Amino acid sequence: MNHRNHASQSWWGFFLLGLVQALLMSIVLTTPANAGFLQLNQSASATTVDSGVFFTYIIAYSCSVNSCENVQISTILDPDLDPSSTEVFLEGGNSNSYNQGTSTATWDLGNLSAGETSSVLLTVRFPAATANGVQSQQTETSITSTNSLTLTAPTQIAPTVTARAVGMIIPQLDMVLFSLGDKDNDFVQPPVNAQARANGTIDYKISLSNSGNVALTNLVVVDLLPSLGDSFVAFPFPRDSTFTPTLASIVSAPSQVTVYYSRASNPCLPEIDNTPPGCLEPQWSTTPPPVIDEVTALKFDFGNTVIEPSDSFEIILSMNVPVTVSLGEVAINSAAFKVDRYDNDDSLLPAEVIASNVTIVPAGPNVLLVKRITAVNGNTLTTGGKDLSVYINQPDDLNTGGNPYDDNDITVPAPINSGSPPADTDKWLDPTTFLLGGIDGGLVAPGDEIEYTIYFLSTGDNTASNVLLCDRLPEDISFIPTAFNSTPVPDPKGLPGTNRGIALSLGNSYFSLTNAADGDAGQFFPAGVEPTTRYPEINCGGFNTNGAVVVVLGNLPQATAPGVPRDSYGFIRFRGRVK
Repeated sequence: MNHRNHASQSWWGFFLLGLVQALLMSIVLTTPANAGFLQLNQSASATTVDSGVFFTYIIAYSCSVNSCENVQISTILDPDLDPSSTEVFLEGGNSNSYNQGTSTATWDLGNLSAGETSSVLLTVRFPAATANGVQSQQTETSITSTNSLTLTAPTQIAPTVTARAVGMIIPQLDMVLFSLGDKDNDFVQPPVNAQARANGTIDYKISLSNSGNVALTNLVVVDLLPSLGDSFVAFPFPRDSTFTPTLASIVSAPSQVTVYYSRASNPCLPEIDNTPPGCLEPQWSTTPPPVIDEVTALKFDFGNTVIEPSDSFEIILSMNVPVTVSLGEVAINSAAFKVDRYDNDDSLLPAEVIASNVTIVPAGPNVLLVKRITAVNGNTLTTGGKDLSVYINQPDDLNTGGNPYDDNDITVPAPINSGSPPADTDKWLDPTTFLLGGIDGGLVAPGDEIEYTIYFLSTGDNTASNVLLCDRLPEDISFIPTAFNSTPVPDPKGLPGTNRGIALSLGNSYFSLTNAADGDAGQFFPAGVEPTTRYPEINCGGFNTNGAVVVVLGNLPQATAPGVPRDSYGFIRFRGRVK
């Protein structure tokens, strides 16, 4: 028990029957020599907490005047708090312990030097069923020492924490299955369908959270991956997927989770109380098969992990879409789980998420560009002897600086995953007569004039809308603003009498364009003037440090055959002078 740690005295007056004067006695409490003085200051991490939610008492202590020897803090848990040893957590001290039988927490602090201060922590909670307004006050907290006195009484250091009832005990685990197709910008949640293209990718995100007010454990999640003729996970009803994506890689899960793989087409699932007709032994294995795309089902076992209220987890798995799928086909994925209450081991009924659909859509627009030097000083024969009037095919290997897009051979390797190079094409107008020029202009000198031509082709699955083409000039080249003042004919939408340094061939027209911000499709932006000032959505691949040519190509319909339709392809042209 605590003692007041200052000397005190009292006087007792005794009156003896028959005597005429009182006998006065004095009792004095003295302070031990070289005693230290101990003081406590207790606070709490919250003044009001939901029933079943943990909070912390912070018990600060100090030793003053002299050293304090063999110091120990103890506290008896308020009777309204949960006294279970699994629900009381101690931190601090040289050592600490909790006795559930007496509801007593103890911290051994050893010897403290004069002036030493620190704190210990007691983390507890009200039982989940605690009524609203019940209060906890740790009045049975004390600090002792073999040579010291305590300056603070327990009732002076006991903050009050009030329970806020959250109604009845609610054991609940929420699980949502998000999906992301390679045509999506972010994960979507049912009932919204994700969108993917043939030969593309799908990512699924399993999001789990304890939305109840009681801890859970023994969580098991099973995901039957989409396939033709598939069924739901917890119930033997068809999901009706119309194509089969395949697992792309080993699944990474939180450290508490063990991932199991199965190749069974219709696995038995006693983990979630489902044994569908004709099911097969899943032969779960923590080692993925050598061919990862053979995996048909995944199991995520959380073991004895305690999932407290508000705890959450995410698991992401990636899948590949087959090349041979049709527009409108859908992969339907769902997952089911089973979990136990931590407080009494009761099992919650198995539950299954709302299915997540991924629909096959067109791959979208795909505009290919091929840039060539088509003349030096008006000539097509370079100083080094290269002929810029003919088609020069570059090597196809992108890894060595090649260009697989400057011909009609499909050479970009499949599969083309999200973020990979654009799809290749076989729909250029005859490259040998259209994609003229080279990437090597030979030896040039200051003052030489170089003509650049940028060929373009819309070769996606649908129209490329609002196409803007931007090309930044090399640092050693200055733009020639009068390059096309004579020919070809001016675009009538441009300002008359204005210099024209850009040419555009598109559809059945070949026009010269002004350099100004007028009604035609072209504009030259001098160094330091960013094209985004007029076209906020444009991407020029960097800052405009030496000038940039911008051409508005508008809507380009996709090519259905080489040169068809006529306005699916064309070129722009401009000239620069070597500085």
